[in-house]
Amino acid sequence: MKKILFIIALITFSFSANAQEAKSASTDVKANAVAISPENEAKKDAKQLQQLLGLTDSKTQDFINLFQQKYETMSVKEFSKERRVELARVIELKLRASLTDTQMQTLESNQELYKKLIN
Repeated sequence: MKKILFIIALITFSFSANAQEAKSASTDVKANAVAISPENEAKKDAKQLQQLLGLTDSKTQDFINLFQQKYETMSVKEFSKERRVELARVIELKLRASLTDTQMQTLESNQELYKKLIN
């Protein structure tokens, strides 16, 4: 009888240990998903743009909203290449409409950031 109780206790313990490991792994995945969320990516892009061009907080918030919408739209799996090209064109037009000519020239001179923002 003692052996049976010991075996049951051992099996129960091993199941609970495995359950805790699974929770830990799912927490790690959630942490990574939060790190690359559309909102975080948008904030990072807008912050780079703000540092390059010296934008106001209000203008930066507008760009956060724009880039967040971009990342949310691009996260759709059925998003075709033609739609991506059109989205890039729209983002570029919104950037041109929101920035002065001097700011736009400064942005275009930084090709790495410019391509990242519109693509």
